[in-house]
Amino acid sequence: MDWDRIAGNWKQFTGSIKEQWAKLTDDDLAQIAGKREQLEGKLQELYGHGKENVTKEIDEFIARHKSWDGIAGNWKQFTGSIKEQWGKLTDDDLAQINGRREQLEGKLQELYGRGKHEAKKEIDDFLARL
Repeated sequence: MDWDRIAGNWKQFTGSIKEQWAKLTDDDLAQIAGKREQLEGKLQELYGHGKENVTKEIDEFIARHKSWDGIAGNWKQFTGSIKEQWGKLTDDDLAQINGRREQLEGKLQELYGRGKHEAKKEIDDFLARL
C-alpha cells in the first residue's frame, strides 16, 4: 500500500489516523482530505515535530497498514496462525473480527486485559514474524 491508497480511501482511514495522532480533529481531517503534504504540515504544527520525523511517522503508519492488508485480504488463511498466537480467540471471535485490525486490537484488550498501545504492539510484532 502506498499513500495513494490511503488518499483514495481517506474516510476509511481517518479512524486509524486519529488513533495514531489523537490531536487531529475531525475538521483537520476534513481539510487534509487525503493530501499527505497537508497531513505532514498539520502534524508538525500540532506536535512540534520536524519534517523528517513526521515523514518517518507517516511512513511507519503506511507500513503497518500495508502489512495488515495482506492478512485482511487473506483472512481465512491466517486465522490458524492468529489463533495459535492468541489462544483465547474463539472461532466466533475470528469470524467477528473478519480481517479488521481494530477489531482484533479490541479483542486483545478485552480477552487479555491489554492496553490499546500494547495490543497494537503485539499485532505489529506478530506481523514482523510472518
